[in-house]
Amino acid sequence: QKDLKWNQAIIALFSAEGMDTFIKVLQKLTSLLLLPWRLHGPMGPTAQRLMMLSVASCSLRLIRAMLTELLCGGNCEFRDVRVPSVCVALHKILCSTPTTGRLDAEELRIQGDVTEILLTFTHAVSEQETGSEETVAGNSWSLMLKEVLNSILAAPENIYSSLSLLSELLPLPLPMQTTQVLNIQVPVAADCPTYRSSDPNPCELAD
Repeated sequence: QKDLKWNQAIIALFSAEGMDTFIKVLQKLTSLLLLPWRLHGPMGPTAQRLMMLSVASCSLRLIRAMLTELLCGGNCEFRDVRVPSVCVALHKILCSTPTTGRLDAEELRIQGDVTEILLTFTHAVSEQETGSEETVAGNSWSLMLKEVLNSILAAPENIYSSLSLLSELLPLPLPMQTTQVLNIQVPVAADCPTYRSSDPNPCELAD
């Protein structure tokens, strides 16, 4: 009964334009933070920084909840590319160049939220449909991955952040994060376009 009430609340939130609202909140937040980030300046006073991180984290978690409810059945497509686009931009600003040299707890939480949202797109294709090349090329997962790849080429400032994010999404890490020689099976598995589309991640939200 508790799960049904939760699902009903998420559906009601989506029906009330909740997805569009939280996307716009994140877009506004990234636009405000982009210039200070490019100038290597702080977000602002500590209280303001914590407020911005809290707004970003709450918005990301609600977007993830709505996406999970929509896509976990494998029968729906979500083609609004604003979600992966704003996630990539937010990850670049908040998680690629921490002012202290390492990500703090809040930044790590946002990085995890962004990754989980993008991985939620793997639920958009059912196992029965993953054998179709046309389905794989046009599904929600492929559109999301295209946004991540396009961001790598969009500007030099995006390269490190987008590659790090891409590494989190792949079934195997990119060589940029390993000092060991990859065996012959790794490139073969990484080249398989349907591998991640059929990822059977459970449709459950983390606490």
